[in-house]
Amino acid sequence: MEINNKKILPSVTTFDIDWKELIKEVNKFNLKEIGLFLTCSKKPARKEIYSLLENSSVEKIPFVHLRSDMDVDEMKYLIDTFSTQKFNIHPKAGFPMLHDISKYKEMVYVENSPNRKTPLKEEELAQWAGICVDLCHLAEAEYTDPQFFRRVMKTIKNHTVGCNHLSPFPLKNLQRVKNHEKPLMDEWHHLEGFSQLNYLRNFPDYVFSDLIALEMKNSIKEQLGAIDYIKVLLTNNGEK
Repeated sequence: MEINNKKILPSVTTFDIDWKELIKEVNKFNLKEIGLFLTCSKKPARKEIYSLLENSSVEKIPFVHLRSDMDVDEMKYLIDTFSTQKFNIHPKAGFPMLHDISKYKEMVYVENSPNRKTPLKEEELAQWAGICVDLCHLAEAEYTDPQFFRRVMKTIKNHTVGCNHLSPFPLKNLQRVKNHEKPLMDEWHHLEGFSQLNYLRNFPDYVFSDLIALEMKNSIKEQLGAIDYIKVLLTNNGEK
């Protein structure tokens, strides 16, 4: 894989994490580009996030994960202020958008689900630009439901992959799920060691886009270390 042609972004996430501290770290490292996951931030929190980012080192936010209550005005703000190029949404069966955002349909990609409850549907994909491949969801599907995984891979191969989420593979939590035990929320999206990223080597090139955003609860410093590891991992002659 030609990794130099791909942009891998550290991200400010809002799932069970202090995003204010992440933004402070963004400034500490003088980052000019980041990904932004607004999944767990309601509108008042988003306004505060935007204000902090407007006064930060960040110049561009190429990728934004939309929350279901966002509208075209908020998307326009992100495009105008941070040159956002691509957005992603969840499948309608999981978290339907509450407002009509079809004005920007050529910039919106639908995220794949890790299970059969909210599968990618052709009629829904036809309304948007393509697929946002969540690589960890893909690995989860392969681990828990190989038949569903093969179906998802076929769908991905037949559509445009516009962006990616990249998270650590939560093996211990998935083993709990298989054993009908309750997973630990602290372990979702938290990188404990670089070996949790090695699953990426198992996928064909077509699941990777040119814009990859880390979806992690880790510090910016840890995310930057993960990006260095991923670049070596995904290079043709890289061995880990």
